Amino acid sequence: MSKTSGGPKSREPQLSDEPPSSASRSRRRTRPFKTALARVTRQAGAPQPLGQPGVRYLGCDVHAATITVAIAEPTGEVHLYGTISTTAEAVRKLLTKLGADGVPLAVVYEAGPCGYWLWRLITTLGIPCTVIAPNLIPRAASARVKTDTRDALQLARLARLGELIAVWVPEARDEALRDLIRAREDAAGDRTRARHRLSKFLLRHGVGRPAGVQAWTDRHHHWLCHHVEREPAFAHAAAKLTLHEYVT
Repeated sequence: MSKTSGGPKSREPQLSDEPPSSASRSRRRTRPFKTALARVTRQAGAPQPLGQPGVRYLGCDVHAATITVAIAEPTGEVHLYGTISTTAEAVRKLLTKLGADGVPLAVVYEAGPCGYWLWRLITTLGIPCTVIAPNLIPRAASARVKTDTRDALQLARLARLGELIAVWVPEARDEALRDLIRAREDAAGDRTRARHRLSKFLLRHGVGRPAGVQAWTDRHHHWLCHHVEREPAFAHAAAKLTLHEYVT
């Protein structure tokens, strides 16, 4: 009986004769844009450190219409301040009021759908602001109920203890590049889904493109716009209207 070697087995690369899918082609086309964005991202500086003594920390639970604010004084209990509107004017008024006694301020809030405009506003006022990674916030196993008040109090308390992990905040130009990449990917995905809906609609009615006409070319588009509606399957006005909506 022959003994097999216990070393790692080399695997031959598996080649496929199938053409790459539209999803893989889309990822390949957007890779240079993502590489450029990652190159810019690595140039970011370190976030503002937390847990500094003598600092009044403001924990903010930010939503589209309101911001719930909690305050962790340099010494003493953490208490709830209240709720303000999510506007630049309300934020300026809050920071001016809380910083009137000369105690240094620092603001923390969770990263979310509201973006980074609040961070840019606060930092332009000369106040340190840190955006926190929500999935890395320490939470007790029993703390299953989340409210705006509890989240704000927890942010302020953990900021004073220095137990929060910050995320990198992109500059305005970097965020614009990120939005451009996302918009392009969204548009490519919408186009693919629209083509699939049209193809399945024609398939349900037994209509296939003529021989020699490649899909989604100029000839294919001309055939869709000027010849498909003459098929018997689209004799009814509702069917023609549906075809027109899918094509356009």
